[in-house]
Amino acid sequence: MSQSCGDSEDSLGTGREQSREDTTRNIQGVEGSGREQASTVLRLISGPDAGREFPLLPASPVVRVGREPDNDLVLSDPTASRHHIEILQRPEGHLLRDLSSTNGTLLDGLRVREAFVPPNACVRVGTTDIKFVSAQHGEEPAPEFAGLYGQSEKMREVFRLISKVASTPLTALITGETGTGKELVARAIHKLSPRADAPFIVFDCSAVPEELMENELYGHQKGAFTGAMNMKKGIFELADEGTVFLDEVGELSMQQQPKLLRFLERQEVRRLGSTQGLTVDVRVIAATNRYLDEEMQAGRFREDLFYRVSVIQIHLPPLRERPEDVPLLVQHFLQHRLPREHLKQFSGEAMTFLTEYEWPGNVRELRHLVDRAVLLSPGDTIESADLTALLYGASRRPAGDGTLLADLEKTAILRSIQDCGGNKVAAAKRLGISASTLYEKLKRFGRTD
Repeated sequence: MSQSCGDSEDSLGTGREQSREDTTRNIQGVEGSGREQASTVLRLISGPDAGREFPLLPASPVVRVGREPDNDLVLSDPTASRHHIEILQRPEGHLLRDLSSTNGTLLDGLRVREAFVPPNACVRVGTTDIKFVSAQHGEEPAPEFAGLYGQSEKMREVFRLISKVASTPLTALITGETGTGKELVARAIHKLSPRADAPFIVFDCSAVPEELMENELYGHQKGAFTGAMNMKKGIFELADEGTVFLDEVGELSMQQQPKLLRFLERQEVRRLGSTQGLTVDVRVIAATNRYLDEEMQAGRFREDLFYRVSVIQIHLPPLRERPEDVPLLVQHFLQHRLPREHLKQFSGEAMTFLTEYEWPGNVRELRHLVDRAVLLSPGDTIESADLTALLYGASRRPAGDGTLLADLEKTAILRSIQDCGGNKVAAAKRLGISASTLYEKLKRFGRTD
């Protein structure tokens, strides 16, 4: 989540579950009750109700929060108490009071029974983080969200979708070009879900040989084949009650696809050499940089499996479609990835270069370039000529307009293909992009050979 109020003890409540309609009923009543303007808004930034907001209106001097429907703000979080906290609006500020809750209440990470809430503070109730936001100042959404960074509208839409789907058990398909951060999105969904404390296992479908695929996914019994000296659990069994991230799901063979479909429909694992199935509880999040609709038309991907893995679809935009996020990402890489003694800054011209470049390798390519520029550029300030030299290895021309950058990109791609003896797949790997992305760019350049 974008901000955290600290960790609370895990203990499930015993109250009955409330429907979504029940949990929003009181909020709608308050919001529509008059012309009063709220000075503060309670913004739920994590937990099952993430994304909801509740205004603290002057006509409501006491606001109660908990699971029971008689609260003003009703939570669907099972770890919150029936009546967890109350917020008293006083002339000196908002007084927070814990109502003898089971798990206690944390204010900016500290357990409290009664305390005034500072501006922009965060309160944790169960697994729900509630931020006190000044409505008068219209605070901008945080640019960081559960390990993802972006301030563009396209990324904020991704953040909103993650918040909505995290609390559900539905399968999800994340699409996007290589290097856009699909695994980070999967991790964010897991982190914000009720499964956050259970395993999160990454499985790259393109990295496992066909003959080992079934063994890795479903496991085997002792003696199932020569060399099977012990029983082995597959990743679905290891991830019981957690999440499995199937990266590059479009690479699964037609032989493996029906087996995955059967697992998704039954949530049942059958180890190699066994005649009995084991029931597990696993959320599956898949990702691909392929166009699966085209793969279906070509007969390389099952239509029924596509609809099963893509109950929820999240598309990650390429970096070239959100250039306003580049300075934010650069600053993040400078502050969090590199030793303090290597801290440098980018000149205005260099930052213009970065925002205008098309980034065929997306965020991954930007991250690697920032790392190299900081370590290899001679001065304390990184210039556009330094970036040009690092990207293309030849001329140290300064960055110019988008046409120059497109020409430089074309030169780099064609040079890479030449260096790889015409092998476009090898050239794509060398550039850090997918083969499909390389073919798209060649088509844009008018090269179809």
